[in-house]
Amino acid sequence: MKTMPFYEEVLTGKKSFDMVNSFDEKLLKLGLSSLYIKLTPLYFTPDYKLYYSTDTNHYETNINNYVKDMLLKLTKNFANFLAFSDEDIEVFYRKLINSLKKFTYSYDLCGEYVLNNLNINANLFVNRILSWDYKGIYNDDTLKLINSYIKIKKDIYTKIYNLYSSSLDFNFLINNLISLLNIYKNKNLLYNKNEKIYYNEIYKILSKELLVLFLGYSKIETVKKRTITTTIKNPNEVFYNYKLMDFDVVKIPGLIYDKKSNTFKLEKVDNYSYGLERELENDIELIKKYVPYNERDKFLI
Repeated sequence: MKTMPFYEEVLTGKKSFDMVNSFDEKLLKLGLSSLYIKLTPLYFTPDYKLYYSTDTNHYETNINNYVKDMLLKLTKNFANFLAFSDEDIEVFYRKLINSLKKFTYSYDLCGEYVLNNLNINANLFVNRILSWDYKGIYNDDTLKLINSYIKIKKDIYTKIYNLYSSSLDFNFLINNLISLLNIYKNKNLLYNKNEKIYYNEIYKILSKELLVLFLGYSKIETVKKRTITTTIKNPNEVFYNYKLMDFDVVKIPGLIYDKKSNTFKLEKVDNYSYGLERELENDIELIKKYVPYNERDKFLI
C-alpha cells in the first residue's frame, strides 16, 4: 500500500531551519550568524514529498511560475511572440533540463547561487566579509531544499513538454483549456490592454488549476484548514494518515487529454468507495470513533 507519510509541518502549516553551518568554528570566528528560513507546505508532490513556499516569496521558489513560464514558452498568444519551430523548442527544452543539475554536496553551494535561487543569504556575504563565490557556508538542509525545487521544476517542465509533443496544435489545446475552465470569466482577472500582461495573468490562474487537475499535485489548502484537494483516485489509501488526523480530503475531477480531438475533458468523479478504499474508509472511521485524537498517531502508517 502506498500511503503519504505524515508530515508534522502540514499540521502546523510551517517549517523553519537554520540554513548555515552555525557550529563551524572557523566560520563563527569570521562572524557567521544563524540564518533561518521560514517555509509553508502548500502541495504534496506526485512522489509523496512536500513543496514549500518560502517567506521570501522569491520567483524561483514559486511553483506556479514553473507551470506558467513553461506554458508561455510553448504557446503563441502574444503578438510579439517569436515563432519557434518544433526543433527549436526541443533544443530549448533539452537545454532547460540539462541546466537543472542537482547538487551532491552542500559544500558546493556558494553565496551567489543561494541568493539567486532563494533570495536569502548569510551575513558573511551580505556584509562583504566573503566573496559571493565562497563555498562551505550552507548545510545539508539547504541542499535538500534547493534540490527539491530542482526536482519539481524538472517534473513540471517534462510533463508540459510531453503534452506539447503529443499535441498537433498546442496553442489550440491551451486556449481550449482556458475556455473549459472558464478562466476568462474569473472575477479576479482584470482585462489589460497590454496583451502580454493580460495573458500573463490568465496563465497565472491556469497554472494553479493545472497543478492539481493535470500534473498530479495535491493542494494543502490555507483558507480551509486541514483540507487537502486532490484528483487522486484512491484518497483513502494515499491520505490515510491525514484522514485519521481529521483532515478533510476533497476529491475533484481531473483533466483527461484526448489526443484524437486535441482537447481536455473533465473526468467523472465517483465518490463511492470500492474494495480497499472502502475497507480503509471503515478502518479510519472505527479508529476515529474509539481512539482519542491524541492517541491516533499510534495508528499512522
